[in-house]
Amino acid sequence: CAIFKDYDDGYLFGDLALKAKNKFGGTQMTAKVLLYFANAIVIWTRHINQVIGFCREGLKSARETGDLNYAVYHIQSLIFSMFAGGKALDEISDECDRFYEFVEQTHDVGALNYLISVMQFIRCVQGKTVHIQSLNDEHFSETQHIRNMQNDDIKIILCRHHLIKLRLLYIMEDYEGALKEAKKCAALRHYHLGTIIIPEYYFYHCLVLAALYPSVSIVKQSLYRRQIIILNNRLKQFSEQCPENYEDKYLLVEAEHARITGQDRQAISFYHRAIRSANANGFTQNHAIANEATSKFYISRGFDDIAKTFMDKAR
Repeated sequence: CAIFKDYDDGYLFGDLALKAKNKFGGTQMTAKVLLYFANAIVIWTRHINQVIGFCREGLKSARETGDLNYAVYHIQSLIFSMFAGGKALDEISDECDRFYEFVEQTHDVGALNYLISVMQFIRCVQGKTVHIQSLNDEHFSETQHIRNMQNDDIKIILCRHHLIKLRLLYIMEDYEGALKEAKKCAALRHYHLGTIIIPEYYFYHCLVLAALYPSVSIVKQSLYRRQIIILNNRLKQFSEQCPENYEDKYLLVEAEHARITGQDRQAISFYHRAIRSANANGFTQNHAIANEATSKFYISRGFDDIAKTFMDKAR
């Protein structure tokens, strides 16, 4: 329903499929129906916590019925939904550890590589890799990891990896590197149409463009503004349909756009609204990002005391 933007009818048909499965179908259909209902419909109409709940239910059913393929699909969906939903990194790491051996035994190399990407991201954020902007450690080479994924030729896994790296490099303030990852993600995003990966990509790509804006040429600034407007208009549509999941992202990008175009009063309003929305809907990672962006805005305008308050909240 995300591709055709018919969210309400999509939800009605999905709900009907669930009811029909419960009344007429066997248990072998549960994991299949829940996978598509959660990740292709609910994510656009209900809070992401419901998606996470359906993923857990679908995974349980898939394992009970011996459906290894759909068990692995639900594991991947669970992990990237938890990621997008702002769950604690320790909690996500525990889930990766919990399912790693199971996924390895299924010989699903794409799913296994995705878990590895997530685990290395978490290690990096925790300071356990060679550098704060690198996924490498003594046992892991990102170059070899990417080569493996390219050889496997599973495009959705590559897309997710580049999104993970985009997120990491934005957080660690390597904006040039993040832009390279955003372009790689953009080239592969059509493989992930209709999923939460798409708005996540829009969000971080916009933030990177806004961060780079002051340092680029006038010609590039014009291109960046246009790209931000295009991508954030899509986030706005998602936000209007499901504010619980997308409002904070749209508002923060709107704030950043107002900042780079010198509309300070509008920027302040959007920053504060983004912070409130992220907090109200439990997106802890976006709450931190919004607070840090607001702090940087106030510093750039000479209000260091106000900025400190927001930076403290970001931590």
